[in-house]
Amino acid sequence: MSFTGQRIDENKWDNGKVKSSHSNASRINKSLSDFKKELEDLCYDAWDKNINITTRYLSSNLKKNKQSDKGFFDHMDQFIELGKKKWQDGTVTKFTTMKNHLQTLATENRLKINY
Repeated sequence: MSFTGQRIDENKWDNGKVKSSHSNASRINKSLSDFKKELEDLCYDAWDKNINITTRYLSSNLKKNKQSDKGFFDHMDQFIELGKKKWQDGTVTKFTTMKNHLQTLATENRLKINY
């Protein structure tokens, strides 16, 4: 199944929601609520079309799992930019170097790198 991207300690939960005392409670609860609604909509649509609801069906139809217009290297650039705010310079250099090696590999071998 799909990972929601949320990690919360067990003691921060109350009745299926993040306690309001958590610094990002409203943002996380909204994200989880939106995710729940999307899953419910997928299920109702599948029932209307007599589609067997499986993990594969749900996972392949979730918006967050759809192919993005951005390529792998666009996402990697974004990842590195976000990391610059919290990583040490050496870590940024390592990820940038890895990205450059992957780009060289892709170019020299006429490969398209994606995920």
